[in-house]
Amino acid sequence: MNKRLSMNISGRVQGVGFRYFVKKHANTLGVKGVVQNTENGLVQVIAEGEEDVLKHLLKLCKEGSSFSKVTKIDSNWSDSLGEFNTFEIKS
Repeated sequence: MNKRLSMNISGRVQGVGFRYFVKKHANTLGVKGVVQNTENGLVQVIAEGEEDVLKHLLKLCKEGSSFSKVTKIDSNWSDSLGEFNTFEIKS
């Protein structure tokens, strides 16, 4: 059964390639969803897929990209809504 993982990621995560890092790993893992910057300096990720795969994506997000520094991730789990066909970056 697919799950939905919503994350608000804090730290040095804007302007350092973090969204592209998330997209690359989400595509590799077969996760569908979206990643975007927020006006308050966070990166928001909404991802849907198998729970174990989403847990791996969460772990990768905690590690971050080479130029980012993740300080906190607020995450929320729920049932998948099936609203995504791909994983994309929104501006």
